[in-house]
Order: sequence, then structure tokens, then C-alpha cells
Amino acid sequence: MNTDRGQVNAIVQEASGHVVVGGQLGGARTPPYMQRLLPSGQIDASYFNAAMPGPDNEVYALLGLPDGRILAGGSFRNVAGQQLMGLACLLPNTPLAIKTGVTVPFEMWPNPVRGEALHLRFPAIQGAVSVQLLDALGRSVFVFPVVQSTIALPTTTLPAGLYIVQVSTATGTATRRVVVY
Repeated sequence: MNTDRGQVNAIVQEASGHVVVGGQLGGARTPPYMQRLLPSGQIDASYFNAAMPGPDNEVYALLGLPDGRILAGGSFRNVAGQQLMGLACLLPNTPLAIKTGVTVPFEMWPNPVRGEALHLRFPAIQGAVSVQLLDALGRSVFVFPVVQSTIALPTTTLPAGLYIVQVSTATGTATRRVVVY
């Protein structure tokens, strides 16, 4: 479907009522190549932004998976700061779905982080706690068991990008975003 702004190649609706569109939405070879629309029809500015850029070239196909993830195919090489060669699997609702309402108290610094460890402090450890670092597409980078109130996660070997720190306890899971540059 051609529009005044470009060409839409694929459309998929999320369970939330949001609609994700892919193509050459800004015109020939002009971003954006993928956007999400709110149920009102307005563009969801939180989906892709300067901190987490969308695909760097045209999106040809979108497929909504039963678990809420979206599979995107196209001529792009990068999505959300991750090098991908034409195929990306995005988390439900947003590329970095963050659950709210879960209370797992912890402190995290520095953010953004560059050339040093990312520190996490747990004021009150009760039971088993683990920390998982995920890349922008939800792939596990590493997992650490927490055995003391403060830990340092190595970041010096990580490529620059947006990551998710996921802390899991018996009472729930909390997530926070961290930028490595």
C-alpha cells in the first residue's frame, strides 16, 4: 500500500490493539521503516526512538507470533543497536517490554555505563535472587546468581547498545534498561 509518506509492506495487530507497520514509511530509502500505532491511530513514539533505533532499511514482512513477539523480515542490517541481517524477533508490546507493578527493590549505577562495571545493590535480599542481562532483542547475554548485597556486572566486552537488567526473586521479576556506550 503506497501512502503520501512512503510504502507500507506489512501490518500486524498486537493483542493490546496496537498496530505495527513495516515498509518504507518515510519514502524511498528514508526512515522510519517500522512504526507502531496506538489504538487511536497516532504513532507510538516509545516504540523506536533515538536511544533505540528501528530497522535501518526496508521491512518487507511482519508476523505476529502466538506468544506476542513479532518476527520482522527485510533488507535491514541493524535493529535497536543490534546487528541483524534481515531477520529480527521483537518482544511483545515494545522492543523492550518492561513489566510494571512488580516490586523488587534494587539500585543500579552508573547508567549509562562505559568502560566499567555496572553495579547493583540489593537492600534486602530474601531467598534466591538472580540477575540476567538481556540484549535489546531479549537474548540472554549472561546470568548471575546474587549471593551478596552488592554485585558488579562486567560491561567492558559488551557492544554499545541498549540492554535490559532483569532481577528475579521468589516474589517476582523486575526489569530496568541500561545503556552501554
